[in-house]
Amino acid sequence: MPPQQIRQLLLSILLLSTLLSGTISAAEIVTLDVVDSTPDLPRHDHQLIFPLKDGKLLLVWSEYYRTPETSPGPQRDNMPCRIAAMESSDQGRTWTERRVLQPNIGKYNVKHPNLTRLPDGEVLLFFTAWNSMQDRTVYMRRSSDDCQTWSEPIKVSTLPGINNINNDHVSIL
Repeated sequence: MPPQQIRQLLLSILLLSTLLSGTISAAEIVTLDVVDSTPDLPRHDHQLIFPLKDGKLLLVWSEYYRTPETSPGPQRDNMPCRIAAMESSDQGRTWTERRVLQPNIGKYNVKHPNLTRLPDGEVLLFFTAWNSMQDRTVYMRRSSDDCQTWSEPIKVSTLPGINNINNDHVSIL
């Protein structure tokens, strides 16, 4: 997906979620680029917006990056990737500097972030680590301080092969 489409997709999701939450009206919608593509960070996808307890929004996405081994090669699904995040305290009008939520622990990458809040307030982060095109593993991390710090990753898929979880698809039943 071209960088401009990725930016527009991120922005559209942000605006739609903010509008649906009822915190701004349609007349207040503004357009801004939240995350730009650069030569070192050529691709961003698999994004979600997660509401924090203090009213802030947490934007989480898969951030693909270049290494000496992958520059200037094509953008592929198996290029290095980590999970990044930014916070907004004004319903998405401005954002903090990005931070790495989950470094790359896979042979290729990590991606497909999922966040869900348990009834006791604890937040779970699920993601997929790609070790090869046929070897993908799902991991989970826990946060008891509203996504500020995280436990070490816990492997939750036990079968060999392709274990995958797409972004923003975890639900509590």
